[in-house]
Amino acid sequence: MRRIPILTFLLIITFLLSGCCSFFLPRNTGPQPAETEATNLSGGDDMTPVPPPEGSLPTEATEAPPSAPEPTEAAPSNWPIAYAKDNQIWIYYPDTGEKFALTGAGSPSGLEGSFSYPKVSPSGTFVAFNKQYGEFIVLNLEDHSFARIPNGDTQMWATENILGWDAHDNLYVTQQVGACVFWEEPSSNITGVNILVYDPRAGTVVDSFPLPQNLSFTGNSTGIGVTPDGRFITGDPFYCGPENAGIPDFVYDRQTGAVYWQKGGDTRISADERWLAELDDSKLNEQGAGEIHIKALGEEDARLTYTGATSGTLLWELHWSPNSEYLAALEFPSAERWAGPWTPNYKGGNQLIVLPANGISESAPGQAQARVLAENVIDIFSWTPDSQYLVVTTGTVGADGYYQNIALKLINLQTLEQTVIDSGQIFNYMY
Repeated sequence: MRRIPILTFLLIITFLLSGCCSFFLPRNTGPQPAETEATNLSGGDDMTPVPPPEGSLPTEATEAPPSAPEPTEAAPSNWPIAYAKDNQIWIYYPDTGEKFALTGAGSPSGLEGSFSYPKVSPSGTFVAFNKQYGEFIVLNLEDHSFARIPNGDTQMWATENILGWDAHDNLYVTQQVGACVFWEEPSSNITGVNILVYDPRAGTVVDSFPLPQNLSFTGNSTGIGVTPDGRFITGDPFYCGPENAGIPDFVYDRQTGAVYWQKGGDTRISADERWLAELDDSKLNEQGAGEIHIKALGEEDARLTYTGATSGTLLWELHWSPNSEYLAALEFPSAERWAGPWTPNYKGGNQLIVLPANGISESAPGQAQARVLAENVIDIFSWTPDSQYLVVTTGTVGADGYYQNIALKLINLQTLEQTVIDSGQIFNYMY
């Protein structure tokens, strides 16, 4: 007769031990959306820019593992593509084919004026662009609200540019100190260039730092690119004068103060910060062809070298893919040089190439092979974030020397299929 109470007692104990504690566990809230975290760029002393070392190479080699870069996360299928047409900013959504003007009369933003150089943030939420001689504008693509970032650029000769976005949707822009006036008295020059880091979610500048100005060549340095973590800045030396001084672009390491630069042509760093691509136009002076050298960061010898197809070939516009596997460039069959650097001879026949043909991780050191993706490409606008497409303009040159039949296209890296996005006066710069 006492078995029933004992059994009941054991069942109660078992229940308390196995189930009652669940009442005190945190509630299962399910998957949470990823939060965009602002980049901490103040970083202490190790992120404070310091004067670069003497010469064109850093005094201490930066360790760069030669292993294959990790692939980037695939972009949303409808990641927007921004471009400038008739001095207005347009947006195109590949998944739906929808496109419309973001600026101009009757546009969603209501902004009017002349605009250029649009750049979409990694999340696809914001687009930043220049207003001619006035300010930078950041526009929210979800509700078409916008914010202005004032600057002091009221003249044509200025160093103020949009560098781009870091991985956390922070925008990097340049701000010049002083003004370039050489055509009248009193003359003046630019004495410095600062980088401003703007957080569009907070609507404020969250960091600033100077670019090095005491380089071993003439000119003030300004900026044209930034790596996803904000460490490396691609700089464009600015010469205050009526002629192009032909000073090549360089790469500046904020953390070490190192400057990567060489006389032959522009330098570009890959998104994963492992590779440098260097243009070399020096052999054009000897009736040779332009070259591209790809080096591991910190190494002096090239791992890969690509040489133009024929004598006189000029290589132009270097663009690393987001996954750092490929380098896109334009190859022109001939070039000309009136003053300053070699420039393309726009007579047709220019090609869009990517190298190495099978990607860096599958390439043995030595001579690199390139794939030709398209003919008569005018400008490379960008890669898509998944590294599967290039956004370019194609066209022909008329008898009057001006471009005609300009089309903005999306080119598939694997199939070479070309999708026409738009046509007309499409340039990222003012014209």
